[in-house]
Amino acid sequence: MSSVLTRLSQPAFTATAGPIGGAVPLEIGDAGGARPVEWQFHLRVEALSTRSWSRLVGRRTSMGDIAEIPSPSEVQMTDVRTFLVQATLLCLQAVGLAWLLAAGYFALRVPGSWRTRTGHFLRTLLPEPWLLLAGPAVGVLLRLTPHAIWQHLTFWNPVLAVAGFAIVLGSTALMLWARWVLGRMWAGRPLVLQGQKLCTSGPYRLVRHPIYAGIVGLALGGTLVAGFAQMLVVLAATIAFAAWRVRTEDRIMIATFGDQYRAYRSRVRALLPIAH
Repeated sequence: MSSVLTRLSQPAFTATAGPIGGAVPLEIGDAGGARPVEWQFHLRVEALSTRSWSRLVGRRTSMGDIAEIPSPSEVQMTDVRTFLVQATLLCLQAVGLAWLLAAGYFALRVPGSWRTRTGHFLRTLLPEPWLLLAGPAVGVLLRLTPHAIWQHLTFWNPVLAVAGFAIVLGSTALMLWARWVLGRMWAGRPLVLQGQKLCTSGPYRLVRHPIYAGIVGLALGGTLVAGFAQMLVVLAATIAFAAWRVRTEDRIMIATFGDQYRAYRSRVRALLPIAH
């Protein structure tokens, strides 16, 4: 997800116009004085300000092309989009860092040898091996897909983007809260750890699987922030993953806790905090 968002966080304006009454030279100053050159300009915003016209990087085009500078409102929308994408990436990084630190912290508290603690650390941090391959496979698929397809599926709206970032913030908080409450009973794959207890407190009063709810929320919010495009594939894959994990873990919990978990499942939804 983060790699897709990173690519989408680098918007550029490209504008050219045909000759108007013949070739029109554009004067650009340099160390040796002004000289006429025809350029095609790519504007990359480097500061969060409507005045951040920043660096104009150009290359030669056909004779008579004229560069058209984007309006201040277009620059401002690019500023907003860049900020929201970068803030979303920071939330993803915060979740990843928290998972890494929590895995190390709770592994150190496990009684036994270093081999036992290392095993607990890996089970806490890493999912099934095939999932470690699925992520890069999706990335390769996205890169091999013609760019023109994603252009037709791109729609960026500032209201939707802000709403998406709000979802990202809420999902990040939900995941961190659930990870702390679950403590050393969390595992990166569906399994029952030694001394496993049924957790129904904290965010588990709202939904049975708050971490998976947060993962789906991050994908949904990221899709709105990025303007759909490649993130639609990421969202679909995330929803499929969460649905599979919910079914798998529900079966394991019923086999482990029996009627206690059945009663809990009858009271609390899997992913959305809505009443039965």
